[in-house]
Amino acid sequence: HQVNPIHGGGIALAMDAGKIAGNVASDALSKGNVSKESLYEYQRLWGMKFGNKLKSLLRLRSFLERVTDDEFEIFADILSGEDIIKLTKSKYRFLIKLLMKKAPHMLPLAKRFLS
Repeated sequence: HQVNPIHGGGIALAMDAGKIAGNVASDALSKGNVSKESLYEYQRLWGMKFGNKLKSLLRLRSFLERVTDDEFEIFADILSGEDIIKLTKSKYRFLIKLLMKKAPHMLPLAKRFLS
């Protein structure tokens, strides 16, 4: 679960996860408690830091996998490079305004995704 589901990057996520794992392991060793429950702290901290963002990106990926080729082409035509970066950072609100302006017929599709 250390890979961005949109672009496949994972080095930065893995490095951050490694820091969390190292801190949790260090704390567990210093307390003399390396039980499953003690080490579960990694999962909790990881989820707090990355969970919502990755869920959101998985939702975007699932949406993109379901659009038709024609719908995908419309998105490709109206989204700028900056817009795509916003999407990969789980920022979606701008999409409605953009579609209202450039492709209003796509609003029902976007509504399905954003709701």
